[in-house]
Amino acid sequence: MKKYQKIIFICMALIIVVLGVFLIIERNELKEKCTNNSVITPNDENKNAEELNYDCSFTQTWKVYNLLENYTGHHPDVSYVILEKFQTTIPYSHIIPSNLKSKLEQGKYYEFTYHIKGKGYINDINDITDKIIPEDNAKTSQSDLIVTLSIKETDKLGLEQLQEPICSGAPITNE
Repeated sequence: MKKYQKIIFICMALIIVVLGVFLIIERNELKEKCTNNSVITPNDENKNAEELNYDCSFTQTWKVYNLLENYTGHHPDVSYVILEKFQTTIPYSHIIPSNLKSKLEQGKYYEFTYHIKGKGYINDINDITDKIIPEDNAKTSQSDLIVTLSIKETDKLGLEQLQEPICSGAPITNE
């Protein structure tokens, strides 16, 4: 009986040691990812992140999940809608100009074309939606990043839908 208990104790100790090694390796990989991410993402600690010059557009298809009819925002020119992307189950709160919201119907699919112009940094779709302005308010300044949005209804479903990646900017040169 004692031999059996010793074997169980040794096996449990080995399992604990192996799990500890895996945790240390995972922690180091996570630290490395965070370090690499802070090098390229602009924030208060890292103001040296490279701004890029954008003059491009891309299109993504969204399904209108909810129009948030009873929601009143802080600015009359801006509204929010809840959207879904193909093959995702996570709803996305998307900011849109109020004049475009009237064109949308719940349950239908729309192609959102984002036109990006100016200097700035874009990491993901949230950076783009934060910069959306109404088309009639479009600034002409090249010092800021400006995103305008155009929306058209589509009957494309599934894999036929447009899901273009976010366009890339070009490094700013001193020419």
